[in-house]
Amino acid sequence: DGVNDVFTVSELYATGMHVWIYDRWGVLVYEWDGLAGFWDGTYQENGKPVSDGVYYYIADISDLNNVLKSESGFIQLIRGGGK
Repeated sequence: DGVNDVFTVSELYATGMHVWIYDRWGVLVYEWDGLAGFWDGTYQENGKPVSDGVYYYIADISDLNNVLKSESGFIQLIRGGGK
């Protein structure tokens, strides 16, 4: 439906970013480097969809003063069923 199809991290004054996404067992499933990156719910290594569930992200973000901060949180992935 085009709503919430990707996960991104927005930071108003960011100049750089690196994001890691892990499954519930701590296995890295996806990562990106740069402000324009996003995750579409697939495994990075093969492009196949990951299972519904909870994923954990860590984002290292550089600001205008080159200060690095780290943010983290959870993503609940629920795929919509077709009609």
